[in-house]
Amino acid sequence: MLDIGWFEMAVIGGLLLIVVGPKDLPRVLRTVGIWTGKARKLARDFQRTLDDYAKDADLEGVKNAVQTPMKAKKAMASALDPTGALKKELTGVDSDLRKNLKETSEAVKGKPEDAGKADDASVDPTTPEPPAVATPSASAMKQPAPAEKPKVEAPSTS
Repeated sequence: MLDIGWFEMAVIGGLLLIVVGPKDLPRVLRTVGIWTGKARKLARDFQRTLDDYAKDADLEGVKNAVQTPMKAKKAMASALDPTGALKKELTGVDSDLRKNLKETSEAVKGKPEDAGKADDASVDPTTPEPPAVATPSASAMKQPAPAEKPKVEAPSTS
C-alpha cells in the first residue's frame, strides 16, 4: 500500500514524539486511529455502493437483452404484415391442412372404401410425383462370409 517499513515508522514515531510530546502522544495516536477507521469505513461504503450500482446496471442489461428480441419480433411482424391479411390467410391454410390430415387419418383408421375418397380428394392432379428411389435387394445387402484363414504349421526342429 504505502510501503512503509519499520525504519520509516520509527522515524515518524520519533518526529511525533518530538513535535507532540510524550504527554499528548497517546491521545494524538488514538485520534489518528479513529480517523483512519472512519476513512476506511467510508471507502468500504463507497465501494459497496459502486458494486450495488454495477449489479443493478447488469440486471438492467439482462432485462434489456431479454426484452430486445420480443420487441424485434413485434417490429418485424408489423413490417412484414401491417394489415394482418397474411396472418389470416396462413391461419386459413393451416386449418385446411388440419382438416385434410384429420380426414386422411380417419380414412386410414376407418373403412377401406372411405380411404379412396379421402385420397382422391386430397391429391392435386397438377403436382408431379416424386421420382422412384431404387432400393437394394435383400441379397445385395447381405454381408459376405469371412474367408477361412489358412492353417500355418510350426516348423519342426530336428
